Amino acid sequence: MEKLAVRTAPWRCSKFPAMFALIQHPQHGNILFDTGHSNRFYELTNKFPMCIYRWLIHVEHDKKSDAAYQIKEFGVMPEEINYIIISHFHADHIGSLHDFPNARFIYLQESYDAVKNLNRFSALKAGFLSGLVPDSFVQRSYLLNSKPSISLPEEYSPFKIGYQVFSDDNMVAVDLPGHAHGQIGLFLKITANERVFLIGDACWTSQSYSNLVLPHTISFLAMSGKKEYIKTLKNIHDLNKNAPHVKIIPSHCQQVWNEINKGHL
Repeated sequence: MEKLAVRTAPWRCSKFPAMFALIQHPQHGNILFDTGHSNRFYELTNKFPMCIYRWLIHVEHDKKSDAAYQIKEFGVMPEEINYIIISHFHADHIGSLHDFPNARFIYLQESYDAVKNLNRFSALKAGFLSGLVPDSFVQRSYLLNSKPSISLPEEYSPFKIGYQVFSDDNMVAVDLPGHAHGQIGLFLKITANERVFLIGDACWTSQSYSNLVLPHTISFLAMSGKKEYIKTLKNIHDLNKNAPHVKIIPSHCQQVWNEINKGHL
């Protein structure tokens, strides 16, 4: 329902894409930010209680929507993905982790700690499907908070502190609390003057941060913290006003999806 994402919207069914990003780093090669869904979602939600998850969000997915399939259009094979940056551990962000056998997984320790030992009903509330996580996950993990945090440049204000993904400032992760424990966003320096900010589920639509519109109260029942969510959304709103050269991309925004399909991003 659209109103669950934007409280000023009507009660009507609406599609929300589950996007991922392919990043090609000059030194570190092919990197994904999240992976979107996969057909494993259907396999893992065909029994109680996880079938409730499928009923609540009504996923439409086919093989051509897989990240592993789509990156081939850019000449990249699944085996050539070196890293996957995980914004948080909801099923629509980690759905295809199994498809990238050589990837290391980058995330905040807090985000995985919050879900890894949950029972089935708690996992359902947290939107986490443990079967989406490969057996070798921990061995292939690269924890962002194993490195010291850094001060961010003024252009990213009001965000002050972040984590260098590598030893340069081309990719900097920041905390985006509220939607899920340990959620991160990613600042990308594309050119000298061009910036992109991938914000995961810090909000679901561009309207939310540009007009500072909260989701419906019901939506907060499935989040890690309402107060933190509102503060994060306000920070993104202020960034948008202060730094219009930064392109902000929510993972589920239909408007952004349409712009991508038109070749405008």
